[in-house]
Amino acid sequence: MSTPHLPPRFYTPAEVQNMFRVSHSTVRRWTEEGHLRTVRTLGGHRRIYADDVDALLRGEEAPHTCGG
Repeated sequence: MSTPHLPPRFYTPAEVQNMFRVSHSTVRRWTEEGHLRTVRTLGGHRRIYADDVDALLRGEEAPHTCGG
């Protein structure tokens, strides 16, 4: 039996700020540097992929990035 495909989960920038206890500008910098991927809602708000946040919480590099 195959595993059902689940849609991606997202966090708001404010949720990420609270998880890491960092400022809004730090979260924005992490997204600009590619540590966290974002998408925009239809209303233009940013949402951050939960997989990337979870990886950083575990002390890992986000799954989509590679060392350079």
